[in-house]
Amino acid sequence: TPLAGLTGIGWLTLNFDVVSNLNPLVTLTNLYQLDLISNHVVSIGALVTNSLNGGLGTDDVVYLQGNPLDEYAKTNDVPALTNRGVTVYFDP
Repeated sequence: TPLAGLTGIGWLTLNFDVVSNLNPLVTLTNLYQLDLISNHVVSIGALVTNSLNGGLGTDDVVYLQGNPLDEYAKTNDVPALTNRGVTVYFDP
């Protein structure tokens, strides 16, 4: 994907788009702010993987409001990110 080689990106804004697959973000380990408001994101496991790979962490922010997150994302993945210091905004 076009994002795969852009590992130096720190702030990525893709608001009001048609994003549904976050797998290309796994390798973007310099991210500190990710804006994905009003997309089609259901699963955020790729963001947890990013964090486990040394990416998203303490004082980083992810905006996910307006996405149809599934129950697993809300009850498992969001807490996994917040436990690593990431602030996650989403619709409960």
